[in-house]
Order: sequence, then structure tokens, then C-alpha cells
Amino acid sequence: MSFVTLEYTHTQTLPGWIKEFTNLEYFHLESKSSSPVLSLPDDMFDDMSSQTFIHFAVFIPMKRLPSFTGLTNLKSLTLALFLSLDELPALDSLHRLEKLLVTCMPSLNTLPDLAPVKNVKSLIMLDRGTWCCNGFLGQCNLDHPMCQVHPLWGTPAATCLSSNDPKATPETLNLSGKCLH
Repeated sequence: MSFVTLEYTHTQTLPGWIKEFTNLEYFHLESKSSSPVLSLPDDMFDDMSSQTFIHFAVFIPMKRLPSFTGLTNLKSLTLALFLSLDELPALDSLHRLEKLLVTCMPSLNTLPDLAPVKNVKSLIMLDRGTWCCNGFLGQCNLDHPMCQVHPLWGTPAATCLSSNDPKATPETLNLSGKCLH
């Protein structure tokens, strides 16, 4: 099997055997807001080097994504509407990534290092979370609209990162600056 699309189903978890689809190239999984995906197997992508396209959306309560380590040929990654996700997995193995879209992740406090995807052709970050103003990119500015209570999702206002929290690498600053308006 090389192509899977599940849209607006009541699927809340994927079985552990999903990782056996090692020839999967295209994976589009979009939940219903009334019954969103809650979790994915931790080792789901470990042997999915054939994967070139992932679109995951409306995983509203999901707190953690599996590692992207096995996704060595991934070209397009869309992650949309993860209200509880506060951290993205490392992008270290995504050297072939051409398109990265991250949207509606108001709890995202930091970004992984973007250096491994420095050659990405399309980087889109909308309604991007508190990382743009909580000090991750440099100066903390809690007056920024992205750091207020989210007007649609109601997620809490941001706080400044502590001095021990991770800060953006130079490559992350460079790439993220290109997508901020």
C-alpha cells in the first residue's frame, strides 16, 4: 500500500501495525473535531523511508507526535490544528523536505532546529503559537497578539521562557524570520 487518506472519520488512534506499511508514500489523516485523533504509535515512522507526503490535521487534544526519524524521503509535511501540542519532533532526518506548513498550534512554545530543513522551498507558519513572542526568537514581548489568550481556541496567554529553556538556533532564526509578517 502506498496511499492512505482518512478524512473526517471517527478514527482516534491508529493500530500498532500501521508501521508495517513501510512502502507508504502518501498519508493524509484529517480528524473530525468531535472525535479527533488522540495518539499515534511512538515508533510509527521508524521504517517509513518511502513516505514523501504527510498531512495531519484536527488532532486537537494530541500532546505528542512520534519521532520523524525514519522519514528520510519526506518532501511535504502539513501539521494543522493541534491545540495541545507544545513541541514538534526534531527535524534532523528531513533533509529532503521541500514544504513545511505548521498552522493553528497555539501551545507551541518553541520550534525544533530548522537547520536540517534549511533548503525548504515553502515554509508557512500561521497562527503559529507563542514561540514568536515568548523569547524563543530573542526578546520576550507578551504584548504581541500571538501571546494573548487565543481569541478562537481560548488557549491561555503565554509567559516568557526561562533562561534555561531552549532558544532558536541561528538557522532557525533565519528561516523563521522569512515566514513572519
